[in-house]
This record gives sequence, C-alpha cells and structure tokens, in this order.
Amino acid sequence: MEFNNNSVLGSIVPNDDLINVNGLWYNQKSLHLDGYRFVGCRFDFCNLTISTTRFELIDCYIDGATLTYYSDEVLKVIKLFNSRNQTMYDRAPFFAPIKNNDGTITITGKSNGA
Repeated sequence: MEFNNNSVLGSIVPNDDLINVNGLWYNQKSLHLDGYRFVGCRFDFCNLTISTTRFELIDCYIDGATLTYYSDEVLKVIKLFNSRNQTMYDRAPFFAPIKNNDGTITITGKSNGA
C-alpha cells in the first residue's frame, strides 16, 4: 500500500524528514526522541521522552537504568496493544486500559484514567 500526503492515511504517516543521529553514546542525559532517527546509539542512565510515534531506533542499546516517559497520546496506543494481555492488568496496570464490568474496555487520553 502506498501513502502520500494527498491521502487521509498519508497525512498521518510521518514523512521521511527525521533527523539522523549516528553512533552517539548518551550518558545521564534527558532526550526527546520525537523527530529523530537514532542509528547505532547507546543510552545509559538516561531519561527518554516520547510524545509521538515519529522516531526510530535502529541497532541501539538502552541500558536497564534508562527511564522512558510516554505522552498520554502514546499511552493510548500502548493500552490498546495490551488490552488482551491479562499480565499487564496484573503487573503493570498503568499500561492497560480500564476493563469494565460488561467486558468492554475504556481508553482515554488522560494519564490518571485509562
């Protein structure tokens, strides 16, 4: 399937205008990933913030001490992905939608709700 800027779906697919970052090592840095393509980079003890899906990580290493922060919009995608994964409800409810008594789910753009 081909997307272009004249189609409805093309308008939500990011253009290939990401800024390339190659082979850098980040140590104890706070970074916003949006708008960048990281290739062969390393992240140690960092704080990574993601507000959109407009970023790429290619052949990168993220250590266990690096923290990732997600915007409410990105959290909605994560919650939808995890909506049928009971383990997420049990172990990481922040990344799961609200499961209603009638079996439906609720996903909103609020970080304090689902």
